[in-house]
Amino acid sequence: MTASADFSSCTKRTYAQLMLQPQQAWAILARNINTGPFSFTLGGTVGHFQGAPYTGPYIVAGVRLGESVSVDGMYWPAWFPFWEPSDWRYDNRPNNERINIGQFGLFGLNIGKTYTLRVSIAGLDFLNDPTNWLPGAALTIPVANELNLTASVTRNRNGHKDMFYMGMSWKPGAK
Repeated sequence: MTASADFSSCTKRTYAQLMLQPQQAWAILARNINTGPFSFTLGGTVGHFQGAPYTGPYIVAGVRLGESVSVDGMYWPAWFPFWEPSDWRYDNRPNNERINIGQFGLFGLNIGKTYTLRVSIAGLDFLNDPTNWLPGAALTIPVANELNLTASVTRNRNGHKDMFYMGMSWKPGAK
């Protein structure tokens, strides 16, 4: 179960997100820059994962290639300054890294205007785990005027299993 709320200023230049999940929570505050087909978001984040507080930058960049095609990427490292999350803190494996950092990067291709297909590849380099490449696909369809349904599947290559997600998003004032 996930609860998420995204906020933006009237000019859409400031972005904020609050996210609550069973083992983690975070807050993002960022600045959006849009110039023609290019978009860029730079911000900071604080949160916790499995009882370990973290902080780090939040960077997103994208370009619209046509009316219904765009590409985007994201880089979101998390620095754990005090201790590792519980699954890593008590795993009886030494962490050979000099700092406790988890890195997440994502590259995606979006196709469609009303119905959107997203194909992506993500990389998760988390603490002393081997890098996990996560290919995925998602489909977003409108359900009502302000309501969308998204269904996705991502392959966890390190865990050798598929991860499924289905959720609804509501955008008040959307057309």
